Amino acid sequence: MQWLQLGLTLLSVLSSIASICGLYYALRAVQESEEQTAQLKNLVDQQVISQDALIHVSKSLTTRYAGMHPEYINEVQKIVDDARESILVMSSVSGFGIFSTVRGWEELSARIIRAKMSVSITLLTGSVKSLVEQIQLQFALAYSDWEGWLASDNNGAMLRDFCHC
Repeated sequence: MQWLQLGLTLLSVLSSIASICGLYYALRAVQESEEQTAQLKNLVDQQVISQDALIHVSKSLTTRYAGMHPEYINEVQKIVDDARESILVMSSVSGFGIFSTVRGWEELSARIIRAKMSVSITLLTGSVKSLVEQIQLQFALAYSDWEGWLASDNNGAMLRDFCHC
């Protein structure tokens, strides 16, 4: 009976030690999970900041498809209106659309002038030599056959619209 009493006491002590160890490991697991949760929260916050920055950059970029000429004029007008910091215009010819889309060009010019009051505007365009080459290429038919050029496409109507403006 004494051995049984000693065995039960020993079992009781061992179970108490096991309980304390289990409690220790449980508390340690809770502490580690709180640390990992904090680290994950920091990662998520950093990801949100990075995502917001990428969204800001992507909305700032105008290197996206705006449409075919002359339909893209409306999209460019919206981009100019939405500019908050700066506008960089890169075009092979300055004044692109001034003849073929006179009304759209007038509105775009007005919007650029308004935007100039609040954002910096930079224009990168071709040289005078390249401008002359582009004009000669675009209007080669007009130089060689004025009547034929006026009759083709919508050139006569565009010229009248241009002269009216």
